[in-house]
Amino acid sequence: MNLKELRRQIDALDREILAKVTERLQLCRRTVMEKKHIEDADRESALKILWQSEARSLGLSESFALALLTQILTESKRIQREQ
Repeated sequence: MNLKELRRQIDALDREILAKVTERLQLCRRTVMEKKHIEDADRESALKILWQSEARSLGLSESFALALLTQILTESKRIQREQ
C-alpha cells in the first residue's frame, strides 16, 4: 500500500470518528431533559475508568484516551448548558 492510499484510509477513519462524536453529542442533547444536573461526578469517574481500561486493552495510551474523553465531556456539558 502506498502513502496516498494510507492517507485516504486515514481520512476515511477521521470522517467516521467525527461522525461518531457528532452522534454522541446529539445523544447528550437529549440526556439533559432526563437529568437534574449537568455535572455528574459519579458518571464521569465511571467513564474515566472505562476509557482507561478500554485504552489499555487496545494498546492505546491511557493519558491520550483520558485527554480525548475530557474534550468530549467538556463539549457535551457546553451543549447541555445551551439547552
